[in-house]
Order: sequence, then C-alpha cells, then structure tokens
Amino acid sequence: MVSICGLYVFGKGHTGRLSIVLGFLLACSLGFPAALRAADFVSAIDGERYRWHVKAGMQVAHQNPDFTYDPVKTSDMSAWNENPDRALIDFSFVSLQRDLTGVSNLELSYCRDDVDGTLYGRKSMPILFFHLPVTLRGPLEMELRRLKLQYSRILLQPGQFSLGASVGAQALQIWMDADMPNLLNSMGADDHLDYLVVVPSVGAFAEYQTNGPLKYRIVSEYLSAPLKRIQGKLIGVNAGVDYRLSDRFFLGLGYRFSDIDIRLHQRRYDLKGSYEVHGYEMRAGFDF
Repeated sequence: MVSICGLYVFGKGHTGRLSIVLGFLLACSLGFPAALRAADFVSAIDGERYRWHVKAGMQVAHQNPDFTYDPVKTSDMSAWNENPDRALIDFSFVSLQRDLTGVSNLELSYCRDDVDGTLYGRKSMPILFFHLPVTLRGPLEMELRRLKLQYSRILLQPGQFSLGASVGAQALQIWMDADMPNLLNSMGADDHLDYLVVVPSVGAFAEYQTNGPLKYRIVSEYLSAPLKRIQGKLIGVNAGVDYRLSDRFFLGLGYRFSDIDIRLHQRRYDLKGSYEVHGYEMRAGFDF
C-alpha cells in the first residue's frame, strides 16, 4: 500500500541503510576542516544569533505496534495484528523553531511513524445448527502522526550546560487501513480507522555545547490523554549529538525511543493499542 501522508526515501533492505549511514559519515568527513574553526563557531553562537531554525530527518527504527479490537456484540468480528520486527528506513520528522529570547523558543514539529503487517479477524459463522469459529487474515497498514506545538525554556545554565523544560499540545492521529472486506464494520468505518485527539504534553531537556562544533542533547517528553472515552499515555526519549558544519548548517545523529499506549472505548467496541519505536535518527538543519 502507498502511504497518503508520508514519503519513503530508500528501500527497506540492508543496501539502503548502508547508503544512508555512509552518506552521513561522508558529510561529516567533508565538514571536518570546519572543526579547525571551532573558535569561530563559539563566537558566532555568543555573538549574532539566528532566530529561526529548520530541521528535517529520517530514521532507521524498529516499529512495534500492537492492538486488539473487541466488539461488544459477540456476533461481530474481533481483530488483532501481527507485525514483523524489522528496522524500517523512512521519513521521520520536520520542525520549525523560533527563538523568542536567549533562553526560550517556540517550535512547531511534525513526526510520522508507519508500518505494515498482517491483520487477523475471528468470527463465529452459523452453519446449519452450529457456529463454526473462522479466522481470516489480510494485509494491514498502520500510521501514527503527531503535530506538536511546544514552548521550551532554559531554567539553569551552569557554564556550557543548559537544563530546561517544555510544555506543549499535540494532535495525535491514529490511522489504520485493512484489506479485508467488512472486517471492522462494527465501527461504522468499513476497513478504515482514522482517529484524531489533541492532548497536552510536558518535557525536559539537557544540552552541552563543547568548545568545538559538537553539541550533545537529550530530550524527554510525557503526555497523558484521559479525555472522554480515550485513555492513554506517551513516553519519549531522544538523545543525540549535532555537528556544526558552519554557522548556519549542522548535521545530527541520535537515538530515539517512543512508546504510546491508548485505549479507545466506544459504545460498540473497545480498541487497545500500543506503538513502540526505537532506533537511530539522522537529521540536517539550517539556521536563518
């Protein structure tokens, strides 16, 4: 199936992964002479400050979604999924950040995770005077899309360290498409689920700016969604390092872990699911 909201960058084999990693290392090696101008980088950071920052990246990550669908009526079909645990290479995120002051900023970001697998459905089929349990299977595509507006502020800045916190709001969209006729008809959505919820989030971060072109950063976030019939939480951690090629351009490499758990209770069904992602991210950024 073709994703309606994303863009695959390379194939999902070992060759594609190796090409990305080698490309990243090549870019770093080409930028090595810039390390000789470390003092210029520091003076640029301390001097003229660029207010806008844009970055985009891709990930080589394992995505492990898991859900169960239980209808209230036992005559309707129940469902669950099964996905292979393999590292996928795809577009990951893009963000635009605006510095409000020297210690605070506002950021708008978009992140997408998607994976395909197999959907299983079980239903009791009446045959004469008996009910025979039947299990069906078919392809399944799942996506988790996140649009986030976040305010961050540095609270402590001892030397080259920075410690801060963030608050924000996220629009979470859960999207599933199943190629199995009338599997989820008790949802009133045939074989397609598209659910959107807006929830608040909080987070914390720590940074260390070296005397050279490297900056280390770790970010964590947490959100809870006890809204009406939806219950859930998200925990995320992202650690990485940025390598500044010039006063405007930088490359980054990091590791991401994200786990979201959601329970959706409706009049006709219960949907329980989790979406865990863990793996490497590569990004590039531009300041202006």
